[in-house]
Amino acid sequence: MYSFQEFQDLTHRWEFVLTAATLYTISVKLANLSRPSAPAAFTKTSTFKWLCVLHNSILALYSAWTFLSAVPILHKRFSDTNIPTIERICCSNRQIFDDGLERLTYFFYLSKFYEVIDTVIILVKGKKSPLLQTYHHAGAMITMFAGSKYRATPIWLFVTFNSFIHSIMYVYYVFSALKLPFPRALKKSLTTMQISQFIIGGSSAAAYFVMKPENMTACLPDFGAKLATSLTLAYLTPLTTLFVQFFVNEYRKPKPVKTAVQRAEAAVNASLKSRA
Repeated sequence: MYSFQEFQDLTHRWEFVLTAATLYTISVKLANLSRPSAPAAFTKTSTFKWLCVLHNSILALYSAWTFLSAVPILHKRFSDTNIPTIERICCSNRQIFDDGLERLTYFFYLSKFYEVIDTVIILVKGKKSPLLQTYHHAGAMITMFAGSKYRATPIWLFVTFNSFIHSIMYVYYVFSALKLPFPRALKKSLTTMQISQFIIGGSSAAAYFVMKPENMTACLPDFGAKLATSLTLAYLTPLTTLFVQFFVNEYRKPKPVKTAVQRAEAAVNASLKSRA
């Protein structure tokens, strides 16, 4: 049996996360190519429905717990007037991790593996897992790994922004699994919030490369912190593009309008079915 420290050391190895992300990507690709034309029979059962409700409830509650746990840690750091403002933000001595962010970051990194179940649910329903989903999950594994391993201060942006939005997003998935009504405006705002977090979070993370506290040569004190932040920025650029494309396709493109003939045909077909 692994001790917690041994398990943490294992999951903080590059070969571990790269293998996991690669296997996930290849598995999704193969599953997309060989997916059945119809959903698995199991997906029509109440057991499957309640498993989906349980899965999404766990992630909603966990995300909310992460966000609510991170807020006091960040407040303590950023409200400390005894420290110069730039140093409060940079936290080049990584005190913020010792105050509790390290544990939250590591658990949030591990949660990215559990979120793979989202893709499994899509696939067993006979649907294709889109590129956005695959890239999002595989990239999150790697960027959260680097932020956790190298204790890069800008990772607080990822942890807090992402956990807040996920707490709302997985509530939506619970509603969806239960077939409960969910306001379209709120559903639409979830995608808007996702895009906003990438732009605001990415811009804020990039600022760590140019901020310089007093008596320090850089805000990011070593190669590991620079690498982790660079990976996050490299990941966010295509991800933001994919989310914008999704938003346009889902909410901005005009929906096809049925012609009078098509409406008449649909009415006749419905009438025939009702009499059959």
